[in-house]
Amino acid sequence: MSALRTFLALLAAVAVSAAVSFPLRCGAEKCAEGVGGEASAEMASVRAAVGKGALFAVLGGYRSLVADFLWIKGYVNWEDKDIAKCVSAMELACEIDPSTTVFWTQASSVIAFDIPHWIFERMPKNMKSDAVLDSLKIRQARKATEFIDRALALYPDNYELLIQKGQTAIAARLFGVAEDCFGRAAKLDNGFYARRIYASLLERNGKFAEARKVLEKLLEEVEPDNPSKALIADQLKSVVRAQKNTQ
Repeated sequence: MSALRTFLALLAAVAVSAAVSFPLRCGAEKCAEGVGGEASAEMASVRAAVGKGALFAVLGGYRSLVADFLWIKGYVNWEDKDIAKCVSAMELACEIDPSTTVFWTQASSVIAFDIPHWIFERMPKNMKSDAVLDSLKIRQARKATEFIDRALALYPDNYELLIQKGQTAIAARLFGVAEDCFGRAAKLDNGFYARRIYASLLERNGKFAEARKVLEKLLEEVEPDNPSKALIADQLKSVVRAQKNTQ
């Protein structure tokens, strides 16, 4: 009986994932023409079911197992560079088991950093250019930023999610959004990574005095023999020069 229930739960998840078509990837590949409306309606139905707990009730205690299964399925689709199936499976894994942070961060990375190249590879040669690829990267990075927002709505103080959103926001050239993300992440973790990038974004956004404060504080804390000390010192010099040039 237990094996049968597991099989039925997996079957239910696969059936749902097959019906889902994520507008994000449909727009990327122009598949909204002809089938986009129907796909969006199906996705809305699935979301409504999830919101009401209907899907969770069907899956019961097998949510984690089914989510892992879907993630593996999405990974196989990722290897095939199948945009629709890959993102559909990964997104549904996030829906079913939203507490698994790595599902959100890796799916966001696929959307932002892999899909633009997959789309570009399939384009006619006469349509390819550096400008077109750059435009695809920005568009997909913005969609990835919106995607990770769904996770942050559930876990607003999750360090990994904030870092991921900050990275995709930088790729999307949303530097104000990135600054906010890394600033929040820096308050959650006292390490150098988030704080150094936060300082860089403050400098990028013309907030030189704030950037100097962050870097000066880092220099006070870093050990003398830490290799990062020289990097932080150089970054601080860059900020000071930039500030003088604007005065």
